Amino acid sequence: MKTKIHLTCSLIFFCFKVFSQQYTWVQKQTFPGTARYESAAFTINGKGYFTTGANFQLSQYYNDTWEYDPSLNSWTQKANFSGTSRYGACAFSIGSFGYAGTGWTPTATNSFYKYDPTLNVWTSISNFPGSARYDAIGCSIGNFGYVGFGYAPLKKDLFRYDPVTNSWSAMTSLPANERQSLSTFVLNSKLYIACGADNSGGLNETWEYNPSNNQWTQKANFPGLPRYATIGFSLAGKGIVGSGSSTTACYSDFYAYDANSNSWCIIPAWPATARQAGDGFSIGNSGFAGIGRNFNSQYFNDFWELNFTSANFYANTTCDSAYFTASFP
Repeated sequence: MKTKIHLTCSLIFFCFKVFSQQYTWVQKQTFPGTARYESAAFTINGKGYFTTGANFQLSQYYNDTWEYDPSLNSWTQKANFSGTSRYGACAFSIGSFGYAGTGWTPTATNSFYKYDPTLNVWTSISNFPGSARYDAIGCSIGNFGYVGFGYAPLKKDLFRYDPVTNSWSAMTSLPANERQSLSTFVLNSKLYIACGADNSGGLNETWEYNPSNNQWTQKANFPGLPRYATIGFSLAGKGIVGSGSSTTACYSDFYAYDANSNSWCIIPAWPATARQAGDGFSIGNSGFAGIGRNFNSQYFNDFWELNFTSANFYANTTCDSAYFTASFP
C-alpha cells in the first residue's frame, strides 16, 4: 500500500542566475620535434612557442624552436635558439618578442636571448644578473619580464628585466625556503608561484608577488599532493597548475586558482600519461600542455588543449501556486 503525500506551495516570484564553468581537454597535433622534457615556452601574437629541452634516452640537448598556430592546429619549425643547446631554461614574452635563457648546457648558465618572430631571428641580450642556474621561472607583467628561483644551488631571488634599457633589477626575494622547478602564472598584474621543490622535497605552497609594492604574500596552498616539475599558465582569469611529480610518482591532475577568493578547485585531469617537466602556455580561452617524461624514462611529444567555456543563464518565473504529489511506499 502506498501513502499519498500532497505538498502545496505558493511562490510569488523568483529569479535566479547560474554561472557555469567547464574545462575540457582535446588532443591536438603532435609536437613534431623530438620528444623531450624541460623545454621553455612563451606566446607571441596568438601563437605559442617551444624551444630547447633534452632527451637523456638519446643523450641530446636541443636548441630548435617550434611555433604552434592554434587556428590551424599546426606546428612550424623556426630559427634555432642561438644560445648553446640546453634544458631547464625559462622564458617569457613582452609585446611582440619572446625571451628565453638560463638553463643547463651541460653547465649552469645565465645567458639570455630575444626572439623576433617577424625576422625569425634570435639575438643575445644582457645576461641574467643572478648566478647561473636551471629550472628557474619566467613570466611577464606589463612591459617587464621576471626571472627567479631555480637550482645551482637552490635560489629564492627574483629579478626584473626592462627591454627598453636591456637591463635587469633585483626585486624582493621570497620570504621562504629556496626552491626550483615551480609553476608560475599571472593574474590581475600579480605574479604567482606554486609547488616546486626545496631540500626537503616537493612543495604545495602558493605565493603572490605584487610588483606595485615589491612584496610577497603567502596564499592558499595548492590542494593536490606536494610536487615539482609542474605545468602552469593563466587561463580565463584563473591560474592553472597540474601534472608534475614527487620523488615516487608522476601526476596528471590539474587545479584552478581564483585570486579573488584565494581558493583552488579541481578541474578535469589531463587525459595524457602522467609525467613531469612538461610545458604549456595559454592563448585566449585555451591552455595548451604537452611533452615531458615519466619515471620509466619515456619521453613524450603529445600535445593537448584545455578549453574553457562559460555561460550565464538567466530565468525569471512567476506562479500563484504549485501542487506537487509524491508517492512513498
